[in-house]
Amino acid sequence: MCPSVLCSRDLPDTVHALKQLGFDTSAPNFSAALVAKSTVNKTNWGESVRVFKKWGWSQEHVLMAFKKHPSCMLTEPDEIDAVFSYWVKELGGSSLELVKYPVIFRLSLKKWIAPRASVVRFLAAQGLLERSGNMVALFIMSEKRFLDTFVKRYEKHSSQLLKMYKESVNMNVANSKENKKKTCL
Repeated sequence: MCPSVLCSRDLPDTVHALKQLGFDTSAPNFSAALVAKSTVNKTNWGESVRVFKKWGWSQEHVLMAFKKHPSCMLTEPDEIDAVFSYWVKELGGSSLELVKYPVIFRLSLKKWIAPRASVVRFLAAQGLLERSGNMVALFIMSEKRFLDTFVKRYEKHSSQLLKMYKESVNMNVANSKENKKKTCL
C-alpha cells in the first residue's frame, strides 16, 4: 500500500506503539494501522481526534474505531466532521452509532452517502421503509446489494428511485468537479 513506510526511521517505534495499542502484527488490519500511524502527521492526527471528541466520542471510542478500521484516520478532519454533521443533523442518527462502523468515514459523503440517503428518505416518506436498528448498513453495503434491496425491490417506484439515485450521484460529482475548478482558478 505504501512501501515508503518500510523505509521510515521511526518504523520500530511505530510498530511498538501499535503493539502497545493492542494490534497484532500478523492481523490483516496491522498494515493499514501502520500506514495510518506512519503517514498522518501529529497535527492532523490530533485534529481528527479532536473532531471525534467534538461529536461525543471518548478516547476509547477513537481507539476502538482505529482498531476496527485503521484507515479511518487517513480521512481529513473536515471530512470526518462533515460525515458526523450529515449523520446527526440530516439523518437523525447518533454519533456513537458510527464507533462500530468507522469505515463510513472513508466513504464519499457526496458520491455515496447522500445519494443513498435520498433513496432511503423517499422510501420512508412513501411508507415503504421504516428506520430500524442498523442504519449504517445501508451505506456500507455494496452498490449491487443496495440497488437490489432499496431500488429494484420496489418495482412500482424503481424507475423513479433509480433516476433519483443516479441524478443525485451525478449532481454531486458535477458539483465536486465545479468546486475543484473554482479552487484551482
